[in-house]
Amino acid sequence: MKVTVNKDGDFVLDAADKERLHLQEGQQLVLPDPEDAWFWTPEWQEKERAADADIAAGRVTTYANDEEFLASLKPKSGTPHVSPV
Repeated sequence: MKVTVNKDGDFVLDAADKERLHLQEGQQLVLPDPEDAWFWTPEWQEKERAADADIAAGRVTTYANDEEFLASLKPKSGTPHVSPV
């Protein structure tokens, strides 16, 4: 897709792209910040879909507060602690 900026500062799309994107006159588009471009990569979007599927399937754990979460990271008694290599 090619976007042109005219002398008035307007962004101009060719008709085919406008039709393909189903854009109507007066419709506003929000362009992502270039610093956030990583979020819109196919790889990251796949991870977002996987996370959404986990949430929908109930494969999540919710903690009431930070202390409860941090306590869940500690080994249970009788469970050997394995140090990272």
